Amino acid sequence: MDVGSLFSAMRQHHELAAMSYIDLSRFLRYTSLLKDDIIQPQPHTVSIMAAPDILPPSIINFLSDVVAISPESVDALWDITKDLAWVLPTVDEARADEENTFRLYGHQRGITSHTLYPPTKQCTNSECCAWQLGTVLKKEEQRQAVIFTHANGAHPAWSVHLKCRQCHTNYHNNYSVKDGIRTYYGGMPAYIQVAEHQFVQREQRVTFFVSIIEFLRPRFLAFTSPSMSPKSIHKSTTALYVTGAYHPSPRGTGSSIISCSCVSCTCITCSSTSHIQASCETI
Repeated sequence: MDVGSLFSAMRQHHELAAMSYIDLSRFLRYTSLLKDDIIQPQPHTVSIMAAPDILPPSIINFLSDVVAISPESVDALWDITKDLAWVLPTVDEARADEENTFRLYGHQRGITSHTLYPPTKQCTNSECCAWQLGTVLKKEEQRQAVIFTHANGAHPAWSVHLKCRQCHTNYHNNYSVKDGIRTYYGGMPAYIQVAEHQFVQREQRVTFFVSIIEFLRPRFLAFTSPSMSPKSIHKSTTALYVTGAYHPSPRGTGSSIISCSCVSCTCITCSSTSHIQASCETI
């Protein structure tokens, strides 16, 4: 169904004609998410390849509350949109398609699916004239970064810093800096900065830190053992750092991007570093 036919059909129904685009999107999203619940109560003769004509009563009442329309209007809207809702991608399919789209058309232009901005677009220093005037922060600095996600591993990203031209406060994704003093924002950010160019998704933080603890445990025990020789201490006392060798093109240019999710082991006695490749990828 094309957009013109969809809206034309909705205009024929009094309540649907006044429906907002946001509510229509929510209706389509939830009916797509509930496909299994919609098909399960249907008679066994109903094909799963096509949307059924009738929604279960519980689904009707649910959608009625979600988009604030009458159950009768839910039936009418389902009759209009059922074929579209039935072929919409799942959440995982949509996420994979988004990543592939950025990989194919965005990375060559320096555009990634993840760009980390400060949570504010205005200076928050109450003594600053920019705050008093409510002007928007426009002076920016872009840095290459790697983010580690819970579901999809490492991804190339940009970390954008915004600087106030008046009081020179520098706003980062997790904190602000003024006169050399770093102030962290309140609450838990979606991505936690763990190194200069590395961020860990909030849902990943437990796995990330447990992995570090498990890696360090035997080395710490070895280091504290009185029987250890200096040579064996050198081999055992290491600290774990997760690194990302990320070389994107400047935003707006066309060179290649390399993302890397690797582990570096640095001896805390002599500072020598060994590198263990986890996964490197040319994008």
